[in-house]
Amino acid sequence: MRSSRETSVSGGLTDEQPPALRQLCACEKRELSGAGTRPVPRWPGYDFNLKAELCRLCAAEVLWSGHRYCVWFCGPCKDAVREANERLGGYMIPIGRHSVHAGVLVNPRRPRREGARQAEELVRFLTGSGERMEALERWRAGRVAGILAWASLASPAPLIDYLAVASEAKGNPKRLVERLLRPPESMHPSV
Repeated sequence: MRSSRETSVSGGLTDEQPPALRQLCACEKRELSGAGTRPVPRWPGYDFNLKAELCRLCAAEVLWSGHRYCVWFCGPCKDAVREANERLGGYMIPIGRHSVHAGVLVNPRRPRREGARQAEELVRFLTGSGERMEALERWRAGRVAGILAWASLASPAPLIDYLAVASEAKGNPKRLVERLLRPPESMHPSV
């Protein structure tokens, strides 16, 4: 049994926090949505009811979250993702939720023809970005499951225990990006 100070790897925070700011774990979110329960109201000052989440590439670093401009990767993983996106000539791996992360901005003060080009870029960005974001979520879930299995930890595991073994299994961010970019049928996000 976990103490009330422990946090699970799936994201649930402690019982000592005020209920309005208690981050639900993935299991709790599934249970609530499956039961048809109305969603928890958004926390004041947050865009999403998230205080922290794991890096979406290595799944070994905890990142602050809860805002639309939060970046989804720890420093080394973010650098590897940006390099890959530059090499591929596009925003193949989303850096965060917002189009600003991709450098996709529409400036209404630009000349008309540039505004049309910017609007086309924004449409291209939005088309398919949702699928890439979902694929990244699946990748992270697979990495967490792989790390838990590699370390013989039961799920959900206390976050402190998970992070202790995840740091050993973090891997090389550039290699993780290459594995992430493989076709879905060959992608194995485990350790």
